[in-house]
Amino acid sequence: MRTMRLTIGSDILAPNPGMRILATAVRGIDNRTANPEIDALLAESWRAMGELAATYGSAQQHPLVAPWRDALRAMGGNGKKFPCAIESMVRRAFKSPEPVRLNPLTDFLHAMSLRHVVPLGAFDSAETGDGQIDLRRTRDGDTFRALDADEAVPVEPGEVAYAWQEHVLTRHFVWRQAARALIEPRTTDAVIVVELLPQLDEAATEAFAGDLAEGLAKHFGDAATPRILGADDTTVELGR
Repeated sequence: MRTMRLTIGSDILAPNPGMRILATAVRGIDNRTANPEIDALLAESWRAMGELAATYGSAQQHPLVAPWRDALRAMGGNGKKFPCAIESMVRRAFKSPEPVRLNPLTDFLHAMSLRHVVPLGAFDSAETGDGQIDLRRTRDGDTFRALDADEAVPVEPGEVAYAWQEHVLTRHFVWRQAARALIEPRTTDAVIVVELLPQLDEAATEAFAGDLAEGLAKHFGDAATPRILGADDTTVELGR
């Protein structure tokens, strides 16, 4: 069984003490067959978030979304120009009553993201040949191919990004995912990452990790136990 490994650069979490990265993996999944339970889960999570629009008015006013702009600024990013994925998703839920549906794994992860108000991403591990993903600063020679682009473009050094070799898998940390390693119906194995700020306390973090693990095991079968990485624990191999 091929190893899936995530490594965090030593300088990445330092600007935001208490930030953690949850990582897990799923293998041998069926991501083509429609799953009515996941459809219902996404619809309910989307509806519940949409109802909060009357309370908060805008996505960035949600108490678990608002801290992301400061966190990204501390890392040298621009959370207003390149907002965190959870801010963008909450904004869509506030504006539209109908969720975007893509494939079972992505829809499940979107439901978990909205239910717990955390950014949550995944990478098709078949497209990260040696199974190694790094969360690091971009460097000379790195490239990124957007979802709607035919070719990859150079990325300036210094951005925080998930990467495989010279291929940037996310721009501006939690802003936008690349076409490479995108979760699609053909995906069978995936690495899942979740960025957690200190505002998500220990109890909420445990509830989220349990909910995620239970749902992955129920709907997709062969899921690794979630691991939470921090400043003192920066590498994980994701197996059973």
